[in-house]
This record gives sequence, C-alpha cells and structure tokens, in this order.
Amino acid sequence: MVKGKPGISNAQLMDEIKGNLRSIRRLRPAEEDNFALNETKLISNQLNSLFAMLTKAGWIIGSFSILVGGFGIANIMFVSAKERTTIIGIQKSLGAKNFFITHKTSNNALTSTHTHRQTDKNNSLSHKTHEGSSRNSSASNRQSQPRAVQMTST
Repeated sequence: MVKGKPGISNAQLMDEIKGNLRSIRRLRPAEEDNFALNETKLISNQLNSLFAMLTKAGWIIGSFSILVGGFGIANIMFVSAKERTTIIGIQKSLGAKNFFITHKTSNNALTSTHTHRQTDKNNSLSHKTHEGSSRNSSASNRQSQPRAVQMTST
C-alpha cells in the first residue's frame, strides 16, 4: 500500500509507481504492463454500495416485521374484545356503568399479565429445584395424582 505526500495528486503518484514497477520488472517502453495498480477508492466504493444495499434490505425487512407484528397485536386485541362482548352485554343489562366495565377489563389485563410473569418465574425456579430429586419424585407423583373414576349408570 502506497500513500503520496501532501500536495501530490493521485495521478502523479500512480504514474511514478507505474514507472518504478516497469523498471523493476525490466519492461521496455513498447511492452504492455504485466502488473496492475489498484486504488483503495475502488474497493471502498464497492463496499459502500454493498452496505447501502444491505441497509435498504434491512429497512424493508424491519418495516415488514413491524407491519406483521402490528397485525398480530390487532388480531389479539380483536379476539379479546370479541370474547368479552357477551360478558360486557350481560354486565350492562344488569346496570353496570362504563367506568366499572373499563376498570374491570383493565384490572383483568394487568392481573393476567402479572400472573403470567409470576408463573414463568415459578416454573423456571421449580425446574431448577426439582432436578436433583428425580429418584423420589416418581413414587411421590404416583401417590399424589388422582385416580381415574369410572362412571356407571344405574
């Protein structure tokens, strides 16, 4: 890699390097060059165009992901509201105010989210604590599980 002194143009530098390489390789003035000179600008321009294309692809993929995620969230909200429609109708027919229904729905959402997080934490803890006691667990599981009951008609 060669870098020119300040004030020397790139063309002058390339000509001088070319002349030095021709003399080192003992090429006559009429002969073609048996070497090539590459500039780092060419490589950096190629890399810049590659990264620009990757950036565009990333934006497209990211935008599509956000769009799909938005549809998923909207679908979950729609299904949740659809499931609660009959319950809300019954509550309104019994005289419930809009504030009460909104408050109860919000509390249910917050409680279920908090309960779900607690359940995840408890499950991860229970897996860690029960790993060592696998020998005695099969006997205790047989005793604690309810037995199947057969229903007969009389």
